[in-house]
Parts: sequence; structure tokens; C-alpha cells
Amino acid sequence: MLPFLVLLWLLLAPLAAEAQVRQGVTGIVRQEGTGLGIQGAFVALLDRDGRRVGGVLTLQDGRYLLRVARPGTYRLQPER
Repeated sequence: MLPFLVLLWLLLAPLAAEAQVRQGVTGIVRQEGTGLGIQGAFVALLDRDGRRVGGVLTLQDGRYLLRVARPGTYRLQPER
């Protein structure tokens, strides 16, 4: 298991992108124990079948934003 606790805020917020509305998933990856954000952690976005459909590295404070092509059910998988 990963050595850090992932606190995810699944906020589906509409984002404008070239005349089409897209969705996003935002969150923060935090270190277990200290609660500090982890920079450079990879957060993968997986579809219902477990296929990777996106991914992003966290910022200095552990925040990330993943853009999603269409609404649906996804799973997040943090990696270090």
C-alpha cells in the first residue's frame, strides 16, 4: 500500500474548453501523519474497466486537477 494517505475531494466542476463543457476532478494528495501535501505524486484516472484514461502530477502543495472528457464513474489511483 502507498506510504501516504490520499485525501480526495471529488468536485465535479464544469470547465470551459473551446466551446465544449468538460468536467474536472480535483483533490490533494497528503502525507499520512503530517498532512502535508506531496509534490510530484502521480494520480491516475481509471474508467470503470480499470483502463487509464488520464493522469497528472501533483503540484508543490499536493493539489491536482484532472480533466474528464465526459461525466461518468471513475476511480483515482495515486502513485508515488
